[in-house]
Amino acid sequence: MNKFEGQKCQMCGKEFKEKELVVVCPECGAPYHKECFKNNNECVFMEKHGEADCYAPDNNTEIVACSNCGKNNPKGMEFCEFCNKQLNSKESTTAVQLLNNLDLRAKPTANSSEMAADEEKLIDAFVIFNTNYFKKAFQGQKKFNFGAFVCPIFYYFYRKMYAAGSAFFVVILMLIYMICKQLRNFYSILMSGLESLGVNLDEFSSFDQLWTFVKINILNNIDIISLRRKANIIMFFLLLILVMMILSGFLTNVIYKNHIYTQIEKCRKISSDNYQKLIPIVGGVSLWSAILAFLSFIFCVIYIFQYFFMV
Repeated sequence: MNKFEGQKCQMCGKEFKEKELVVVCPECGAPYHKECFKNNNECVFMEKHGEADCYAPDNNTEIVACSNCGKNNPKGMEFCEFCNKQLNSKESTTAVQLLNNLDLRAKPTANSSEMAADEEKLIDAFVIFNTNYFKKAFQGQKKFNFGAFVCPIFYYFYRKMYAAGSAFFVVILMLIYMICKQLRNFYSILMSGLESLGVNLDEFSSFDQLWTFVKINILNNIDIISLRRKANIIMFFLLLILVMMILSGFLTNVIYKNHIYTQIEKCRKISSDNYQKLIPIVGGVSLWSAILAFLSFIFCVIYIFQYFFMV
């Protein structure tokens, strides 16, 4: 970063260049190259933290001491990097917290092209298939995922988003169960009306003839309010399913982006040195999982239908 230009990394001893990413120890203010700090994962002055001779910036670098915590800050800073209080002021104004440079979720800026390139490589390694689409989607250019709208259960399991896929699986099955239950009640009301008149369904050659007969002879003799209530409930559940599919189309790219970052962080925790080899394994796609989930869903729907209408 520009404010550290002319200073040296306390680990490798090289001077910082104009647009290099710099990580600062929150205890003593010692600056490091981002990669240097990641490799060592701790400040070289850790044993001296709290002592007067812990770390001091180069003599040729102008500094400003914070009146609140006493830590040194490069000249030109408005807020203290350590306590976030306004410099040269007795007021306790709090600065906005700085983004963590080591956080993969941090949005790349003009001064972090190297970080953006690393992030792009990790995303490519995770996505594997159709990477150009997701690059545009993560930048906000593709806001609707048509595949996730048409068949969300298949799509979630295909992209290994098992938690989201399982949640959608259960919720949709519950709605289908309620629809079939209301249809069964609707059917029972109509059939009871037909039976009360001693009508045989084989007497009608078309649905129009049956519906005309029902309107004239049955609807006047049954509880129309209950029948309409059942129909409204059925339409409500069908509308819920449609809304969920639309939301899936709009939200899947965001969910998938968060899923990628979460899985990459898990790989880093498993192996900080070889996590890049794990990323294609936990990422990519799983066609067999998607097919199995879709067939399981169809089987459950058929079972629910048989439970209400084939007994």
